[in-house]
Amino acid sequence: MILYLGTDPSHFAARGKVLHYPVIKLIPRDIPAHVFDDMSLYTHCIFTSKNTVSILKEKMPLEMLKDKIIIAIGDVTRAKLEEEGLVVSAVAKEETQEGVVEMLKSMSLDQAYIFLPHSALARDVLERFLVEHRVRHQICDLYDTVAQKLDPVPDLEMVETIVFTSPSTVRAFFEIFSFLPPEKKAVCIGPVTQEVFDQKRREAYSQGS
Repeated sequence: MILYLGTDPSHFAARGKVLHYPVIKLIPRDIPAHVFDDMSLYTHCIFTSKNTVSILKEKMPLEMLKDKIIIAIGDVTRAKLEEEGLVVSAVAKEETQEGVVEMLKSMSLDQAYIFLPHSALARDVLERFLVEHRVRHQICDLYDTVAQKLDPVPDLEMVETIVFTSPSTVRAFFEIFSFLPPEKKAVCIGPVTQEVFDQKRREAYSQGS
């Protein structure tokens, strides 16, 4: 059985029996009026997760973005955008902010005005690139990500594979379970999630030894 810790396990359903135990929840923020005031001026919109697509849809009609150059961080986000009727112009080869930065380096951004909605916990790699290269942009902290412990807590003996979808799911998992049995297979979505997982697993083993 697969234990899926993120918010939406639908794209994992084909891989076997899935137990969905979301260890995080997303809390949308109010969006400042000036973010919407410039909507007609944005030339590009960057989506760094499928959650951003879903939550932004709650705040505005996504068809308002149909005239923008839409950039997705990876194939799951691209699929979510296309599901909502948006045409994705580019997908990062590496599913990280660094991958998006490398793609932006190949684009002409002199006249760009980039809209970047994301989690309030998002790393600042993209923002630093835009500032350093003097690319006009609008950052929007769209939602907060918080850990949650739901009852009943699953018995790890029942699962073979555990899917970590983000660094937040890694941190929340180790808050709940403290330790990952070595015989369990961990699947981390993206290299940043893998890096955080490796760190937390080392810490757990060190504290348990």
